[in-house]
Amino acid sequence: MANQPLDNFLRLLHSSDKRNVALALEMAKGIPQFHSVVQDYQDVYQACFAKSIQAPPTLQVMALNQSNLRVNTTQRVTIPGGIRQLISLESLHFVDCQIAPLPDELGTLPKLRVLFFSNNELTQLPIELSKFPHIHLLFIEHNYALPFETILEQAPHVSELDLAHMRYQEIPPNIQQLTHLKNLRLHNNFLSQLPPEIGQLKNLKSLIVSRNHLRSLPAAIGTLSKLYKLILTHNQLTELPFEMAHLQKLELLDLCNNQFKTLPPVLKHLPNLREVHLSNNPMPVSEKAKLRDWLPHCRTA
Repeated sequence: MANQPLDNFLRLLHSSDKRNVALALEMAKGIPQFHSVVQDYQDVYQACFAKSIQAPPTLQVMALNQSNLRVNTTQRVTIPGGIRQLISLESLHFVDCQIAPLPDELGTLPKLRVLFFSNNELTQLPIELSKFPHIHLLFIEHNYALPFETILEQAPHVSELDLAHMRYQEIPPNIQQLTHLKNLRLHNNFLSQLPPEIGQLKNLKSLIVSRNHLRSLPAAIGTLSKLYKLILTHNQLTELPFEMAHLQKLELLDLCNNQFKTLPPVLKHLPNLREVHLSNNPMPVSEKAKLRDWLPHCRTA
């Protein structure tokens, strides 16, 4: 049987309207069941914000009722189970802080889809992502001690993965197990090559591998039939594999700041290209001009 007074209280407390939240806090006075929910909010606020960032109770609740929450403290963060109250939460950001293991209560949040970790000195993920298949977007950067293998083990279901600024020197072959992956960002690492197994990511639509040390691409990249964006700037590439002719959905290709002296012949076989970037390559203007003949509807830069 529904508990109508509690349901009404929660509806007001979870609101983004200041008057509704203030009314809920008044209702909680003297009612232990309601007060315990308010205490959940207070515990989460104290964990997520530095002691110097204080606010009246109404504003504390409203700060936690947003769709995005950025943990703002330099202290070690221990998120309490009371985070289960944040039913509007869609993305949770941890920046420049140390993180204790995250509570299982995160799995009860119906809208949570995004976790963002940056500069946290992680050696392992603070959450068993395999328990939370609804978290589809995982952003990890500037966590130099976090092994790639750990991410593969924990996040086989993610559709978007950002691993920029991780100092990775290689990508393990079992990246192929990320079968749901649609967007992959690997920029600003130390990669000298991509494994052929990357061609097994059949759902991949966007691949960013700029600012690495790539000298060539694997032929298997041509099997990424859904790929529409490929960003390869600031590498050491001199040619593209002819197998890329199979990338018939490719629309954007960025080859800036590489070592191309001639226009890659495979480009003439990619009629759906709408944008190609070639600046800062040792390629004469006359060579770049060929692209207008090959792909008259393609914009170049």
